[in-house]
Amino acid sequence: MLKINPFRDIWLKPRATMRAILDNDKYANVQLFIITYVIFSSIIDIIDFIIDNSSFSLIYIIGFALASLISLYVFIYYLFPMLIKWTGKLFDGRGELDDIRCYVAWSSFLATILLIFTFLGDFIIIEDDFFIIIKQIIIILFIIFLIVNNTKLLAEAQGLSAWKALGNLTSAVTVVVMAIFTAITVFALVVKIASGV
Repeated sequence: MLKINPFRDIWLKPRATMRAILDNDKYANVQLFIITYVIFSSIIDIIDFIIDNSSFSLIYIIGFALASLISLYVFIYYLFPMLIKWTGKLFDGRGELDDIRCYVAWSSFLATILLIFTFLGDFIIIEDDFFIIIKQIIIILFIIFLIVNNTKLLAEAQGLSAWKALGNLTSAVTVVVMAIFTAITVFALVVKIASGV
């Protein structure tokens, strides 16, 4: 039985909370947190897509929504934990895949809070430069806090120091960014060749 409240304590005692979660019930809430993050993230992407591409048909928008939901879920639930485990070997990470997936789920929970906060903040329309600056500072501070917090969560899940966990997380994100950049570059070259330019 958990002696802590993970929803409260994960903010201020991330390592102890993650250890308690992993020791007691690492599978609880994993699907819920990941699906919630995927839905909120996809809704924001879809709203941005509709605003930027209002001329597209409803079927195209639904197709975009489904592709966004499915690809993001597959990435967060399957690929990203495997990537963290793989890059973690560079730093002597000892976490099991289920432990890392639990970490990803709880970091998704924290990221969902950030998404909701920034999304709701966009609806507060105050044409005051001071308010806009304060809002941006709060968001930046919250992002920094989440990076530190997520690093500590990963450190516990992987059995690493915080610095090694930061290296593990940075390596995994770098691989993702490089893969996206490579895919975009290859796609642009294929389009260029196909168009005969």
